[in-house]
Amino acid sequence: MRVLVLGAAVCSSLLLAGCGSAPDSTFPPLGGQGAEAVTPGVTDGWQSISGNTFGVDSTTATASVIALNPGRLKMTVTSTPDVETSTSYEVHCDQLNSFGPDQRATTPLTREIVLPTGVAGSSDVQCSVTATATKPTGARMTLTLFQRLASTKSR
Repeated sequence: MRVLVLGAAVCSSLLLAGCGSAPDSTFPPLGGQGAEAVTPGVTDGWQSISGNTFGVDSTTATASVIALNPGRLKMTVTSTPDVETSTSYEVHCDQLNSFGPDQRATTPLTREIVLPTGVAGSSDVQCSVTATATKPTGARMTLTLFQRLASTKSR
């Protein structure tokens, strides 16, 4: 009985110790140092599926997502001020893969993400997509991934 009472007292004190405490603000957001989440939405048939804004202290912007039944994919990169950047991507759909090698351009830019052969238009496909853009310190950069869903065929 003493063990039960002692255990309950320890659990209670541990729970109360955590109540009302504020989170430690020294940790950066999950998206990276100075990152802010991008609001999802649909524009001209393209649905934003992932993205972040990266602050002046970071040198790499990365966005990852699982795309379901993608018809087409693209990334957009914007920054303040406009900068030269190098973008790349990887797409993994089951055993099929595609890679977009480094490509240099100046922001703002849009780059198509090529799906592995045989994936576009398929149903019940999940693809892991990761896109990366480099940036100099001193610039804020937003990297966003978009998809158009594969059209479903009537049976």
